[in-house]
Amino acid sequence: MTRLDEFKPAWLKIDRAKRHIDELNAETVRFLDTKPYRVVIEPDLNPAAQNWVVRIREHPPAYWSMIIGDAIHNLRASLDLAACGAVRVARGNIKDVHFPFASSCEKIDEQIKSKKIHRAGPNIMKFIRELKPYKGGNDILRSVHDLDIIDKHISIIPTTHLASITGDVIRDGKPAFVMRSITLGSIEDGQILMRLTPVDDLEPGTEIDASFEIAFAKEHPQSSKPILPWIKEAHQTISGIIRKMENICISDKQ
Repeated sequence: MTRLDEFKPAWLKIDRAKRHIDELNAETVRFLDTKPYRVVIEPDLNPAAQNWVVRIREHPPAYWSMIIGDAIHNLRASLDLAACGAVRVARGNIKDVHFPFASSCEKIDEQIKSKKIHRAGPNIMKFIRELKPYKGGNDILRSVHDLDIIDKHISIIPTTHLASITGDVIRDGKPAFVMRSITLGSIEDGQILMRLTPVDDLEPGTEIDASFEIAFAKEHPQSSKPILPWIKEAHQTISGIIRKMENICISDKQ
């Protein structure tokens, strides 16, 4: 429950981000349930080999970029609104107030002053320094900022990664463990994952158990990381930051 009116706008943005994340979660589950990706045994030109091949029937819908971008934008905007809320509690002027991000540890004090968050008082300034909102510091926090900037110029691209393959293969009458876990980058239709000696019980057309994840494209921050776990963690992280800022302001008022 929000305890300070000055922080209500920030919490509204957090709630809006959660709705976008829930929408993306439902869309992802629904999409993957249609089995748009498969790993299939296919013959090789060499009869002494067979291939494990990725087959793609459908790619993630383009509009997912909008859902992801909206969630990230609301998370980033909530930080600016929390910064303004903290300054309001301190009875300061909110003109040009923003949550500060810096290129390095050495630049954070400069950004605290540049973004006018120093008007919120020394305890908020101390907390922001502890958050390390700079490159090489808080990775999740900095990535939310960077992805929000990217989304203003190009769409955030969701791609698909092979998360894991599971299964036993029989060789010479004995179970031969092939792999229980594999992680690959962006996959393409027809991509050969492995070329193996043919196995009697794996005829061409056999489908191998595999799981897939929707991840950030390689050109984005958090490249190759699954989007849903990351954005859920980002939501939790930023919610915690805003709650802490609100608690600091409550303590400062007492």
